[in-house]
Amino acid sequence: MRGKGLFLALGTISFALAQEVEPVEAKTEVHQARALEELVKVIEEADEILYAGEFTWSRERLFSREFLKSWTKEELDLYAEGSPGKVFTDWMFPMGEQSAFYDHRNQVEFFKNFDAELKKIQEEAGRGLESNSAENIARFYWKSAEATLAGWSRRDPRAAWKAVRHPDGEFHGQSILNDYGYLAPRSIFENLVKIDPELVWREFTGETDVLFRESMLIGIGHGLPVRSDWRGVFEQVLESGNPPAPEYRWVLRGLMMGRWLEADASAAEEWFRSEEGKAISLQERTLFVEPGLFHFLTGGRFSEGLLYKTPASLAPAVVYWMERDLDGGLAWLKNRPETINDLFFGGGLRLSELLGPKDWRKILKNCLSKEKREEFLEALISADDIFSPDRTRDFFGYQTERALSDAIDELEVNDELGDRIFSKLR
Repeated sequence: MRGKGLFLALGTISFALAQEVEPVEAKTEVHQARALEELVKVIEEADEILYAGEFTWSRERLFSREFLKSWTKEELDLYAEGSPGKVFTDWMFPMGEQSAFYDHRNQVEFFKNFDAELKKIQEEAGRGLESNSAENIARFYWKSAEATLAGWSRRDPRAAWKAVRHPDGEFHGQSILNDYGYLAPRSIFENLVKIDPELVWREFTGETDVLFRESMLIGIGHGLPVRSDWRGVFEQVLESGNPPAPEYRWVLRGLMMGRWLEADASAAEEWFRSEEGKAISLQERTLFVEPGLFHFLTGGRFSEGLLYKTPASLAPAVVYWMERDLDGGLAWLKNRPETINDLFFGGGLRLSELLGPKDWRKILKNCLSKEKREEFLEALISADDIFSPDRTRDFFGYQTERALSDAIDELEVNDELGDRIFSKLR
């Protein structure tokens, strides 16, 4: 019942909240509330779209957010109170976010009253093994708080940030921020940078916690318009701490560079390979050697390894670009054989994180010859075992046998390999 109570708190919203600032996002026009039966039906129809669309987590979140923007106060209340069988579905957090967009106050009050009990849960989670039940519960409540902050910041990001980071803020000092609080700036800064970039950079420059800085940068990267002065953005980040901390250097190489590539690929690539760009484009590697060889090479005693630097790939950046503009990023990638090789054969990139299986099949088909596609897929299905992630799913997802067969046919591989993929995934 605890979760049910939280969902009702998330669903209890009001249009009466006085607006002291212009919202980042306008409220939708009020329409007559639909009946519960109709709301359940439209959610089921939306679920069918999600399941059939091979959505990634980020795209599912965007879809859910856009879908719920048309829901009124009464409809969210009605669904929360009248559809208990749907309470713990994937729609709980998007509905909580939309509720907070209208009025965050009930949700803030819930976490204030729940603080002592949540603290006990967090203490229990800290004493147990990883992913114990208490930790899962604590993570559940953080996701609820994150939904609150995301919705609130879509209306008033300055107030949402104050609630988290300032001594007189509603969330400041609360247990909900203990374990996952460093993630709070992601959604807040995505909206804050749209209305007050000066405040964003001032807060980023003054922040000493590298995990908070990482989250701030992720929010900034998602929130800035594509036609921003990206060279200036990178200079701003580097001037605030050069070299950038390893904790957020990956954000610069991936998300931020991907946004710049989308806006001006030639300028972004030129800067990335320039002397200035080496602050993020060189990555440290460790070479492990036998002690005797180490002494021969260095004249010194054995060390755990030799550190050296090597140029980083633009593969992660182009994946972020393709998340927003698949065809644009793919057109650039097709003429970069080295980056293609890094993407498919370099390892270390979590393929399914940003793009869906349908997208990856299109990239595979357009970037690799039939021979190379077969070589890649052969290595992929041979490497998968019970002790490693099933990376083949990144390209085919979870589909009906007919849909799986069609997906394999898209790649035009030989029949024997196609049959093996089908047998493995059906």
